[in-house]
Amino acid sequence: MEETINTVNHTLSILSIMGFFSDHKQQELDAAAQIMYNDMTGFSSLLDCSNGVMTASVKLYAEKAENSIVSFCQTCKRYEATHNFVKWAGQQTMVTGVLMAVSGFANEVMKTTGYRFTKL
Repeated sequence: MEETINTVNHTLSILSIMGFFSDHKQQELDAAAQIMYNDMTGFSSLLDCSNGVMTASVKLYAEKAENSIVSFCQTCKRYEATHNFVKWAGQQTMVTGVLMAVSGFANEVMKTTGYRFTKL
């Protein structure tokens, strides 16, 4: 009986540790998504203010947005087997949906300004 209790306690301890790491991974993924979202919307706002002209400051923000997109994609790749959802624009969203939105964003930027994200 005592051996069974010890086994159960050990199993619960392992599950608790796994849950902690899973929560940490989700927080890291959500944080990367939020940074990317903020950088993409900041870039879009700056681009709107410049009437679609890719000035030097707009290009710098485009690079910042691109770096955060790359960082998010790398984080997704690390956790793809265990985490399929991410908090995006305040909503719980499938990672594939976010990646499709990012792809559409990059295509729209290229179509309207001629600027191409080179790291994507």
